[in-house]
Amino acid sequence: MTLTQMLAQLRIYIDDRNADLYSDADLTLVLNQGQLDVERLISALDQQFFTHVETFTIAADSDAWEVALPADCRSIISVERIDVSPPVLGKYIEFRQRHTYATINLLAADFKWYLRGTRLGVISPQNAFNIRVYYTRILAALSQGTDVSEVPGDFHNLICLLGAKRILGPIGRWSAALQDLENTQTAQIPTFLGRRQTQDAGYINVTGYDTDGVWY
Repeated sequence: MTLTQMLAQLRIYIDDRNADLYSDADLTLVLNQGQLDVERLISALDQQFFTHVETFTIAADSDAWEVALPADCRSIISVERIDVSPPVLGKYIEFRQRHTYATINLLAADFKWYLRGTRLGVISPQNAFNIRVYYTRILAALSQGTDVSEVPGDFHNLICLLGAKRILGPIGRWSAALQDLENTQTAQIPTFLGRRQTQDAGYINVTGYDTDGVWY
């Protein structure tokens, strides 16, 4: 759904089809809260679902070299050095321990990293190299009518439901029927995530092979 479509669906749930009670701006804030709610439900089952990757160049430094993390970074999954094969996974340390490790002789490709606010630092890089950072993302807020949530489309209606709950719940208008619908759609999240990790024979294009089993 686009934001415009989600607003229309939300208005159906809260019985405000003609915008007599709430402006689009007010409901957009509620939908963004609903998006965050669904993001949390998904991340609770698969912490790496909303994952992104960035690469950075680290320069040689006798102390530490820091880079600014992307603005949408929520948490770091892993940091690895990619100028060697296979890539070498860095070891996380706390910022206050950086001087302790700076005096330790490391193996050629080994490195240690820390977080300081919105910056990532590498301890005493002996030479320049590239790192690859995998991180979980903060989802972009919905603002324009054509915006589409980064939450899978299967759960866009759940965003609308949870938005409606934030409005109807406090005033005692959240019905049992809407709660049942929320429960049903929430229960589908584990199944959705499980299917992403399952390889089923149904996905094999058997028509792509001739009678001798050779791909054509």
